[in-house]
This record gives sequence, structure tokens and C-alpha cells, in this order.
Amino acid sequence: MACVVATSCGQPSEPSAAAPAGTAGDPLLGPAEPATGSPVRIGLFNVEDNPLADLRSTGDAAAAAAAYANDHLGGLAGHRIEVVRCADKVDEAAAAACAEQFLQAGVAAVVAGQPTTADAVLPRMVAAGIPWVGSSPLSSSEIGSSDAFFFGSGAVGLLGAFAQYSHDVGYRNVVIYGVDSAQVIALVQSLGRAVFTKAGITMQFVSVPPGGVDATSQIQKGLAANPDAVLVIAERTACQSVLAALHGVGATTPKLVGSACVDRSVIGALGESAIDNAVVFGIGDPSGTHQEAQVYRAVMQQYAPGDDPTGLTTTGYASMLGFVRAVNAGGLPDSDQVTGEQITTALREARDVPRPLGNSSTFSCDRSHLSPQLVKATICTSEILYATYTGGVPGRYNKIDVAPIFGS
Repeated sequence: MACVVATSCGQPSEPSAAAPAGTAGDPLLGPAEPATGSPVRIGLFNVEDNPLADLRSTGDAAAAAAAYANDHLGGLAGHRIEVVRCADKVDEAAAAACAEQFLQAGVAAVVAGQPTTADAVLPRMVAAGIPWVGSSPLSSSEIGSSDAFFFGSGAVGLLGAFAQYSHDVGYRNVVIYGVDSAQVIALVQSLGRAVFTKAGITMQFVSVPPGGVDATSQIQKGLAANPDAVLVIAERTACQSVLAALHGVGATTPKLVGSACVDRSVIGALGESAIDNAVVFGIGDPSGTHQEAQVYRAVMQQYAPGDDPTGLTTTGYASMLGFVRAVNAGGLPDSDQVTGEQITTALREARDVPRPLGNSSTFSCDRSHLSPQLVKATICTSEILYATYTGGVPGRYNKIDVAPIFGS
């Protein structure tokens, strides 16, 4: 989950094919099936180029998925995908510049990697008939727009999974350490409080600054309530701060965390013991032996070999590949030009689509799988995967359905 507030875009990229074209490569990629139709421009908006929040690997994974689709999946219903990439620099003025760039480039959809300033971009896209898609809704505009589609439930689902899991194992008092972001705070205090109240669990929220600061005082504040478990909802720098402080004070309280907390850089900095026995929740399983995990690793090795494939990198891949699979399942008219309206129609027709990294799971975007009273966006799956980490590696992934805790 992304971290801070606001964004800036700097210089948006020119349209590209997303990544270098593949060669024969890994057989897991499947046979060559190049896109031969007219190009379609797809926006990519993701947190990058900010000292406190740089998730470039998330954007790279999205671009890699687009390149893979162009080489092996026939692109977007036969059309070659050109990615128009613009960096969310955690600055609203720059985010507005990204919105303008997307409009000027004539994008037919915008794929969200893990942005923090979607509120400065999404409304302009929706007003222009351009659908917004992703795997990790966080901002109020993402959660509140019926023209936004998500192939994972992101921070929304993470809070639901935390609440459901805590209820199932008997926790009655928890503390959430969350990154000090207006979006995260608003989400936890609204949706988060609602689902924990429904689960009969007392929840305290303690914010932690991003950037890898010493979080000992914040950790001590949360532990003073003697919680049954500590929960972490943050990007990797705040995750690292929380885990380091918990380890430093010798806390043995059970930990439930998001996938950003097991980014390779976090484990490398803190050591495996910092996440031992932590239960990690995420949109999928990138490390398993099942087909989806193997394809993910093959795509990253082929098209983004320099990127760390752990942590939130998976979000960009799931967002772009989920988008491609959904549109290809729904189908587009036989035309040289692809419009936002056509893509929206295709998304609403997508049913039982294999979910990237989902280990035999599927998603369907013909309806939202979370309660429309709480979430207006179309959440195409209510499933979250989780595993317990031991020795720095995950055990068997299990699935949890968060729809009941949302009243769906």
C-alpha cells in the first residue's frame, strides 16, 4: 500500500511499448502471440521519484506485464499496448499535470500501480469517460467511484482481512500502526473502524511517519494498551520502522502485516527474525510453485530483471495483467480505435477471469464483491491471500473472503 499524501509528476513519459520486446525466453511465458492491431495508449500512474515514497518497481512490473501481453497474449484484444507512464511524486500539482498528460495523449484507460494522489487524477479521467483500473484502492475517489475497477481489494480488503482474521482467532483488542498519510488515516478511521466494530474488536490507530524514522515512541504508545495483536498498514519504509521498533523493544505480540513489510529490502535491513511468525496478507502468492506464481517470476525475469519482485511490486503486475485479461475476456469491437467506453463495457462483461498471482482464483467485474454501502468502486474479488512467515519465507498461502465482514 502506498504511503504518503499528495503527488507530483515531473515530466510524464512518452508512449512506449512498456518494456523491451521479448525473445524466445522462458517457456512459462507461452508461445509468441504478438499484438498486430492498431496501438492503444494506456496510462500508468504510480508513486515514483519521491525520497519518502518511491515504488518504481511497482510501475516497472506493470510495464513488464504490458510487454508480456504484447508479445504473448495478443496485446489488448489484438491492439498493441503503448504505456503512457507518469510518476505520482506525492504532489497534487504534479498529479494534475499527469491527468492533463493522459488526456492529451488520448489514453483509453489508466492503470493505477500504487498511487497516493489519485484524487487529483481520477475525477478528470472519469469525466472524460476513461476508466480507472488497479488492484489496490486507497483514495476516497477510488473507493467512491463506480467507474473504477479493481482486480484486488488493496488497503480496503486488507483492513477487512485483518478484522476477519482477528475475529476468527479470538483477538479482541488490536492496535494498527499505519503510515502517516491522510488517505490511510481516513480509510482506517472510516471503513477500518466500521469493520472492526462489526467484528466486535476494539481497535486503536497509531500513525507512523514514512521515511524510515525511529518509531519507538509510537510503538510504545500502541503497546501500552496491551493489544492481542499488532497490525501494520504501510509502505515499506514505515513497515521497516515499525518492525525495527517492535524488535527493538522485544515485543512478542502477534503481528499481522501487509505485503510491503516483506519487501526484500526490509528483510535485508532487519534480518529474518523481525518478521518471524508474522502473518502476511496480500493480493496473491508470488513465491509458490503454482502456475500463476511461476508466470509472474518469468515475466519479471524477462522484462524487468533488475527489479525486486517482492513486496508491492506484485501490485503493478496484478493491475496491468488483470486489466488485460479482463478486457480480453469481455471483448472489444473489431475497430482500429479503442475508446474508454468500449473498455468499460468489456470490463463489466468480464467474468471468471484467472486472477494474476491468485493460485487458481478468479475475478469477475460484472458486480462489486464488497458492500456498495461502504465501497462504491467495482471490487472484482473479495479474496485475500495470507501466509505465516518463518525464517524469512512464507508458508502455505491460505485464502480469506472479506465480503462477510463488509456485509456483502
